Amino acid sequence: MTVRVLSTMRFEPAWLEAVAAVSDRVELRQIAAESCDELPEDALREVEVLYTGSAFPRRDQAPALRWVQLDTSGADHVRGTPLWGSDVVITSIGGISPRPIAEYVIAALLALAHRLPRAAAGQRGHEWPSTAERWAWYRPVHVPGSRMAVVGYGSLGRSVARAARAFGIDVTGVRRGGSARSYDDEPGGIDVVTAERLDDALATADWVVVCVPRTPETTHLIGAAQFASMKPGAHLINVARGGVVNEDAMLAALDSGRLAGAVLDVFDQEPLPPGSPLWEHPGVLVTPHISGLASDYEQQVRLLFRDNLARYLEGRPLRNVIDRTLGY
Repeated sequence: MTVRVLSTMRFEPAWLEAVAAVSDRVELRQIAAESCDELPEDALREVEVLYTGSAFPRRDQAPALRWVQLDTSGADHVRGTPLWGSDVVITSIGGISPRPIAEYVIAALLALAHRLPRAAAGQRGHEWPSTAERWAWYRPVHVPGSRMAVVGYGSLGRSVARAARAFGIDVTGVRRGGSARSYDDEPGGIDVVTAERLDDALATADWVVVCVPRTPETTHLIGAAQFASMKPGAHLINVARGGVVNEDAMLAALDSGRLAGAVLDVFDQEPLPPGSPLWEHPGVLVTPHISGLASDYEQQVRLLFRDNLARYLEGRPLRNVIDRTLGY
């Protein structure tokens, strides 16, 4: 029986050919689209497997749909759509981004340690400080022996922890409720605590790295109370989702000096509005949601989707199935 697969993402012909080669039962079609309004009715009506980033059909539009493979590691953007409330299986591309995101976190940490956001602001203003000002503004943080709190200790958090440990940083991982347990890929020397001890972890951290998925439970998880709990002079790196951090509370912490600096890859509103004070803040480095990009990204996505498609055809469990009760 033919399995009709539709991709709304734009991939090279070789990518599509490699996916279609999984089985002669696969009929693969590509129609670049950001929403279902851009898709032909016949394509939606016949599709059984959908690879997409943002086109989420209703059940009456896609009666044959059984599985949606997201082109994202998170699923917060699916919540509230008809797809979320349906019986269609949803999977993510989780597992592809931890390595490049861990590299990004270390790059961000070193940028903050050496005051590069402040230096970039000085460059824009053609500013060359005096010797005394250079010592006052640019004295670096001693990285070995500093402490990091990784908020969200899943596969991404553990990847960040491994990278941090290589720089001699002491790491505390904060994970969702339940007992603090070990993982097969647990890096050594990590203190893992449950979410009830989040404020304790923040109180001693020089670096706070936010890695949790966005769910109703994690929205504004880092707010005014958490910034007040942080060690004075701490630094924030957010590679999770914008809504996990309360941006108003973060700006207040930055302006008061409680928070010494931040590297932000995700925001409440994306693209970041032109009028946002984050663009020009001297303690902030802004990047446009790029931390998960990798040089071999398309290849990794193809391998994951090929494997999942083979599993689907053979009736085996799929990888990265979204648990709607957890939200990820």
